[in-house]
Amino acid sequence: MQFCTSCGKEVVEGAKFCQSCGTPMPVPMIPQPAPHAQPPPMYAPPSQYPPPAQYGPPVQYPPSAQYPPPAQQAAAYPYPPAYGTAPPQAYPPAQRTAAPIAAGILLILAGIIALINWGIVLALGGLLAAVGGELLILIGAVGVIFGLFAIIGGAMAVRRKSWGLALVGSILGLFTIGFVGEATVLSLIALILIAISRREFT
Repeated sequence: MQFCTSCGKEVVEGAKFCQSCGTPMPVPMIPQPAPHAQPPPMYAPPSQYPPPAQYGPPVQYPPSAQYPPPAQQAAAYPYPPAYGTAPPQAYPPAQRTAAPIAAGILLILAGIIALINWGIVLALGGLLAAVGGELLILIGAVGVIFGLFAIIGGAMAVRRKSWGLALVGSILGLFTIGFVGEATVLSLIALILIAISRREFT
């Protein structure tokens, strides 16, 4: 219940003036909530940060003996190796020896001996053709062919060309025999020399 402070009459609840004397009624004070304190900031304001450091030009370090400069690395490895693999190993060139030349000379000598020996047999077979010398002619012709192959293989060995042909010539030279087997011995030595000097042929 609310009453007028001037005349004491009863005033309707919520009226702003007294209905009897017109005196303004006091306005009730509405309690205001207490202001909440704001928490301190989690980071410092920009003005409190120290100024950035001044950076100078990059430092030039001297080259290391363990790690050569990139230009030398590129010269050492012209093609980059695959990931996780080591660079290819450079093999030294094959050392040239006198073995192929010696083998070629022995083969040529064996071939010349075979041509002389089996040429005589071939000629003798021609003289005895009337009395059954055909077998001598056949044997002499095969011996001459083997002798020619030995000479060709020897020439290839001297030039260090066509290792396969030189090997075939030395193998066929084993069957040339010669007068007392000297052509076979020469061909055998040439065969061994050619076999051990495989990397010198092209």
